[in-house]
Amino acid sequence: MKKEDILLFFILGERVLLDTNVKIVMLLVLTSMMALASHRFGFLDTHLSLMNGVHINNQSSIQEGNLTSKFQKSKNGARVRCNLSDDDGFNLCGISIGLGEESPARGLNLSIYDALELDVVFQAPIDNQKLKVTFRNYNESYSTLEDVVSLKFNTISYVPSTSETPLYVPLQALQIENWWLAQYQIGFDHSQTDISNVSFIEFITFDMPKAGVYDIEVKNAVLRGQLLTEIELLKYIFLVWLVVFITLMIRQRSQLKRALIMDSVTQCYNRKGINQWVSKALVKHTVCLFYIDISGFKKINDAYGHSAGDELLVIFADRIKNSLYPFNENSAVISRLSSDEFLIAFKSLSEDQLEALVKELFVLLQAPFNLSGNKIVVNISLGVAKCSEDIRTFNELLAQADSALSYAKKSDLVRFKVFDEYVAEDIYYRKQVAEQLKNALSDDLLHLNFMPIYDSKSLKVEAVEVLLRCHSDGLKGVGPDVFIPVAEEYNLIKAIDLWVIEATFKKIKQERTLLADVPVTFCINISSAELHNVSFSLHLGTLLDKYQIRPNWIELEITETSFIETDSSSIQILNEIRSLGVRLALDDFGTGYTAFNQLINYPIDCLKIDKSFIDNIGSQNSTAESMIKAILLIAKSYKLVTIAEGIETRDQYHYLAENGCNFMQGYFLAKPMDWQNFRALLCSPQSESLLTKLQEPLIPEK
Repeated sequence: MKKEDILLFFILGERVLLDTNVKIVMLLVLTSMMALASHRFGFLDTHLSLMNGVHINNQSSIQEGNLTSKFQKSKNGARVRCNLSDDDGFNLCGISIGLGEESPARGLNLSIYDALELDVVFQAPIDNQKLKVTFRNYNESYSTLEDVVSLKFNTISYVPSTSETPLYVPLQALQIENWWLAQYQIGFDHSQTDISNVSFIEFITFDMPKAGVYDIEVKNAVLRGQLLTEIELLKYIFLVWLVVFITLMIRQRSQLKRALIMDSVTQCYNRKGINQWVSKALVKHTVCLFYIDISGFKKINDAYGHSAGDELLVIFADRIKNSLYPFNENSAVISRLSSDEFLIAFKSLSEDQLEALVKELFVLLQAPFNLSGNKIVVNISLGVAKCSEDIRTFNELLAQADSALSYAKKSDLVRFKVFDEYVAEDIYYRKQVAEQLKNALSDDLLHLNFMPIYDSKSLKVEAVEVLLRCHSDGLKGVGPDVFIPVAEEYNLIKAIDLWVIEATFKKIKQERTLLADVPVTFCINISSAELHNVSFSLHLGTLLDKYQIRPNWIELEITETSFIETDSSSIQILNEIRSLGVRLALDDFGTGYTAFNQLINYPIDCLKIDKSFIDNIGSQNSTAESMIKAILLIAKSYKLVTIAEGIETRDQYHYLAENGCNFMQGYFLAKPMDWQNFRALLCSPQSESLLTKLQEPLIPEK
C-alpha cells in the first residue's frame, strides 16, 4: 500500500469516527435538552396522597381534654367534629394518619418531597384560628415504641380560613416543637427537621381557647416533589456527559488503534498487525508463516475492474478463515501484506500439521471464485517458513518465507516451497552474485556485445540489440539471465541500466562518422524498475544532451511481463520517454498475455515476438504459428513495427518474412559480437551472402 493510500485510509477512518462521535454528541445534546424540558414541564414530578393508598395503615381522631368528638372518613379525606364543653386545662382535637407499617419504627421516607398541597376546612368559635400539620418522625436515637410522644414533632402552623385553596406549603418551613426539644433534652444533632421515617401525619388544633365546636375536614392532602431537583438533574447530565466523553475517547482511540493494524478491504491484519501478533506469539510458541501470492491478480483487475479485485480479496481471505483452520487470536491469524499477497501465521504446528495444511490450502483455493456472476479460477504460489533457535523475530521469519516464495515462483514443477538449506544456499549464492556485480560496476568490469537486427526483405542491418556482459572473475559462467534478476532483487538494476545507456551513448559518439553513413537503431533493454522511477526520463534526457545523441537512434526495450504492474504513473513515464524522441519496444511479446486491445494504452512503437513462438514454427504445435499470425496482424492494424527474435533456421525466416514480419534477429543470421566485429559488419554488409544462403536448397539430414 502506498503512503498516499495509507494517509487517505486514516483520514477516512478518522472522518468516519468523527461523524459517529458528532452524531452521539448531537443525540446527547438533544437528550439533555429534553430532560431539562421534561423537568420544567413537570414530567419528573412525583406525589403521594396522605388520605388514601396502601401506604396508609390507620386513620383516626385525636382528642384530649374536656371534649367529645365524632370522626368520619370519606373517599379522599377525613373529618373530625369536636365539641369543647370547658376550655380549662389542656385540650386537643385533630386527625391522625398512620403511614408505613403499624409499628412506628417503620414509617415512610418523605425526604423526596418538597411541598404539601392542602385542602382543609377548619371551623372554630374564634376567627382566624390556626391549625397545625405535624409530621411525626421516628428515630431510635430519641424515640421509643412505648412513648408515642417521643416521635419528633416536625410542624407547620397556618390559618386555613384565610389561606388559598389548595394551599402549597413548602416542607422547608417545618419547625421542631420547642416543648418537645426541652422535654426530651434533644441535642443539636437531632434538633433539625427530619422526615426520613414518618409514622404519622397529624392535623390538630393549634390551641382551643374558647368552648364550642371545632370542625376539621381534610378534603385532600398530597405531598408534592420531584424525582430529581434541577440541580441534581444537571449533575446527572454532567456525569453522563463525562462518561460518554471518556467512552468516546476510549472508543476512538481503540478504533484508530485497530484501524492502524487492520486492512481496510479484507478486515484482516495488515503488516503492522501481524508483526505485533507474531512478535507476541514468538515469546512462548513456535510460529509458522505461510506467504501466499495470488498469480495474475492484475489481470483480474484489468479484466473485471478494481471492485471485482477487492471482492476477490475479501472472498479469498474469508474462504481461508472459514474453511482452513480454526482461526482466532489464540491459534492463527491471516494478514493481507500487499495488493495480492497474504500471510498466515500459525502457532505451534507439527510437521504433519504443516504438510496437511499446505495440501488443504491448495485444494481449498482450486475451487472457482464467484465474482458478481463471473467464475474466476486463481493460482497461488506459497512460501513457508518456521521459526528456529536462530530465527526469533517477525522480520527474520518473513524474510525466510519470502525467499521460499521466490523459490516457488521460479519452479515450474511445484508452486510451494518450505524454507530449507537449499533455499538458504540459493539466498547465499544470490548475495554473492549481487556483491560481485556491485564490484564489477565499481571496477568497470562490464562490457557490451551487439546483436545485429536485419530487415527481413533486404537483409540489411537496420538495428542492433545492445547486450550486457561481465568479465569479472567472480561472475565467470554467470549470464545476464542470472545476474539481471539478482540486480533487480538487490536494487542494483537502475545503476546497471544507466551504465548500459551511457556506455552505448559513448560508443555512438566515438563512431559518429561511421553511423552518419550507416545509421542503425540501438535497442537497449531496461528493467521494469524504470517504470516506477520518476527520475528516469530526466536522466535519459541529460545523457542524450551530454553525448549529443539523436533520440531517433535509440530504442528502449521493456519486457511485456513488466507491463503487468503498470499504472497511470508508469504510462506517464513511458510518455515522457517518447516525448524525448526515443522509441519504445515491447520485448518478449506473447509471454505476458497482454490483451491485444490493451496495446492502444501503451505508448510503444515496436513488438518483439518472443523466441518461444519462433521455436515452434514448423512443429506439430499449430497454436504458436496462429499466435504469430495474430500478433503480426494486430501489430499491422496498430501500425507497430515487428521484430522476431531467436531465428535459428531457414524455415523460421521464410515463414516470418512471408507473413509480414519487418525485422529479424537470431543465430541463423548473426550471433552477438563485440564492437569491432559489428563495426566490420557495418562497413562490409553481408546482405548478398545471406540472400544466397537463404536461396540454397536444404540438405536433408542423414
